[in-house]
Amino acid sequence: MSVTSGQNGPGCPHAQRLRCRTPPSARALAATASTADLSPVGTLTHFSDAELLLKAASEPTAFAPVFMRHGSAIERYLRRRVEPAIVEDLVSETFAVAFHERARYRCNYPNARPWLVGIAANLVRHHRRRERAREAAYARANAQVVTAAVATAALARTDSRLVRADLAHAVGKLRPDDRDAFLLMALGELSYEEIARALEIPVGTVRSRINRARRCLHDLLEGSRTSS
Repeated sequence: MSVTSGQNGPGCPHAQRLRCRTPPSARALAATASTADLSPVGTLTHFSDAELLLKAASEPTAFAPVFMRHGSAIERYLRRRVEPAIVEDLVSETFAVAFHERARYRCNYPNARPWLVGIAANLVRHHRRRERAREAAYARANAQVVTAAVATAALARTDSRLVRADLAHAVGKLRPDDRDAFLLMALGELSYEEIARALEIPVGTVRSRINRARRCLHDLLEGSRTSS
């Protein structure tokens, strides 16, 4: 998915759609963002995310710069967590949820990226649940799939000694809460404080979950190495 688009006039259908109160798609946001120098959106780029989300409650076009700033980061995070065929749909859904929930954003946080990554993580969790239910219906095992990209990125943020082929399987065995926190660090590239904001839990809980995930991965990989 590309977060840029060809130039369009301020009266284009995408811009008109954003002026209404229905959740925008990623394509609509990209088209509106590309007209920043031709429309009122261009006058909003100096505002913080918090200010834009507050403004978007009454002026929906103010939401477009939020997508322009963070669309690529959300896309990268999702590409590491789900199959390519559904990335664009989940990016669109992430920003549709954010648009719908914009009035609830806590404006004491100027940067909305942790909040957006948290929304994306919740959508991935729901997607996994749907996948497990679908696979169970066909009597399949191993519904959780973690890609090679996840394995590589996860190891880059931990103290593991080398990339092993069975890391993806080990990550899949983590407790769901621990796995979510761990992958927000490894793939979302969030700090502990930002993960706490994304998951709406205390920082101490984040530290405990990530430490537990690291210990579990170490034990699983050591056990696999010993038995091989």
